[in-house]
Amino acid sequence: MTEIIPSLNHWVHLMSAIIWIGGAIFLTIAVTPILRKHVDPDLAGQLAAGMYKKYQRVVGILFLVILVTGGINLHFVRIRLGGTFDQFYIIILSVKLVLVMVLMTLFLYNALFWSPATPNTPPSDDEDSDPPDTRFPFQRAMIFSSMLVVLMAAILKHLHL
Repeated sequence: MTEIIPSLNHWVHLMSAIIWIGGAIFLTIAVTPILRKHVDPDLAGQLAAGMYKKYQRVVGILFLVILVTGGINLHFVRIRLGGTFDQFYIIILSVKLVLVMVLMTLFLYNALFWSPATPNTPPSDDEDSDPPDTRFPFQRAMIFSSMLVVLMAAILKHLHL
């Protein structure tokens, strides 16, 4: 019975991260290429802006849930470890928190300052070049950073088993 609350909290933490990261990956590997190749550039900008705005609202809520449940997870881990963390655990946790801060900074920057520009050029056939309004701001950096956060989380989980 004593493991139900920590387990549920950890599950909520993981589900929030999965929804956030899965959404970013979906936008990158599915939505952006479809908008670039099959939608008029003017309409693509409007669609991209609408989808990204909705995604930002969801991610804002998920970030709050992740922060709260992460703090609670840390509390339960500290109890399990007898009140102390070893140096390696602190280093990995610090790297994870720095990466989370990078992600939150990118999120806040996008939420406060990003607005799509409508391009005057047709979509390119080149896979690596996107019109400015179909590539979501910092999407690749956010995906790479989020994957590193998940790696750090996996390392932390196995340090206290």
